[in-house]
Amino acid sequence: MTPQVIEQTFPIIVHIGTQLLNSPPAPLTLQSPEVPYFLHLILKIYKSTLVSTLSQHQRSPESIVPWGQLLFAVVNIRVPAEALPQDESERERSEWWKAKKWAYGTLARLFHKFGSPSQLPSVMQEYMPFAEHFVTTFAPEIIKTYIQQVDLYTSGQVWLSQKCQYLIFLFFSEW
Repeated sequence: MTPQVIEQTFPIIVHIGTQLLNSPPAPLTLQSPEVPYFLHLILKIYKSTLVSTLSQHQRSPESIVPWGQLLFAVVNIRVPAEALPQDESERERSEWWKAKKWAYGTLARLFHKFGSPSQLPSVMQEYMPFAEHFVTTFAPEIIKTYIQQVDLYTSGQVWLSQKCQYLIFLFFSEW
């Protein structure tokens, strides 16, 4: 994807995702099933652009802050049990958990590929300012958010998919 396309479309896409979360007309259990589906697609689009590079626009505070807020908001969604299938394997495949999995996965990719100064290969030194900012600003929020999620999970207040548990463990082990 060209940097111009990212710069022109991603502010609109992140705004749509934020609006989906911030202005639902009803509780999560009664929302249209399209909400988690569209969140899943939005996060999948964003993560897909992080495969090899992070554009200058994506590194800017004007981009990373709203995307980070969206990712944290999706991770923090407490999906009521009645909005999810009873069967765990079906629950793993529900749209809410697909969206949450992509949020966790995107935070993981940002940290592991671009956001950890000690893990940046020498050929990626152009990302060092971003990595230094990310590790001091976003990584502590990831830790805080993940500790909250683990606490909620261990106290039985929320359910976490196996993939999300793995991504939390991976972040903690590489931090």
